[in-house]
Amino acid sequence: AETFGARGHVVWDQDVPAVENDPVIGKILRTAAEKIVGEDHILEIGKQTGSDDFSYFSSKVPGYYLWLGCGWSDKENPMIHNEYFNPDENCMPIGAAVYVQAVMDFLRPESEV
Repeated sequence: AETFGARGHVVWDQDVPAVENDPVIGKILRTAAEKIVGEDHILEIGKQTGSDDFSYFSSKVPGYYLWLGCGWSDKENPMIHNEYFNPDENCMPIGAAVYVQAVMDFLRPESEV
């Protein structure tokens, strides 16, 4: 702001808690994803510093923030929250199948959960 002769003041009045992934839900989702796409198509990305309102939900009930890869193999893939974000929507049935498989596994009587 000072470069352009202006002044700025930022007030940060809302803290968003970190997303806490439930390890049991994570195991269910990983097993389901392995069944749908195979283990060689799963990436563990580790801890991230970002957060969003999902953390409010997962603070009330167990949850897991699952990233679904929807990038194009033959062109640039801008990040989310970007006006140029344009996911390959062919990933959506795959994501839905992972969630359906996870629910079926969870509801199976011999489930370890």
